[in-house]
Amino acid sequence: MIKVALIGYGYWGKKLYYYIKNNSHFNLKYVYALTKKNCKEFTGDINKIWNDERVKAVVIATPIDTHYCMVKEALLNGKNVLSEKPLALKTKNV
Repeated sequence: MIKVALIGYGYWGKKLYYYIKNNSHFNLKYVYALTKKNCKEFTGDINKIWNDERVKAVVIATPIDTHYCMVKEALLNGKNVLSEKPLALKTKNV
């Protein structure tokens, strides 16, 4: 079972939360959002995700203008990444 963190809990984040929670291959460890969410996996400290060696993958479901920086940070911290599309609005931003 792969331990996963979900970054972003807006419209798409809530949909992805459901799919991750109901997939027997994943164990959702954290849900990161800027404002407190009503789920047991919630954290307001993204460093918990980066520093937790048990978390092998992150799912990025933040606003589009943050995808690139979140993906880059996750990769720099040794995480596998699934990012909502697109990665950036313009190729110069990548």
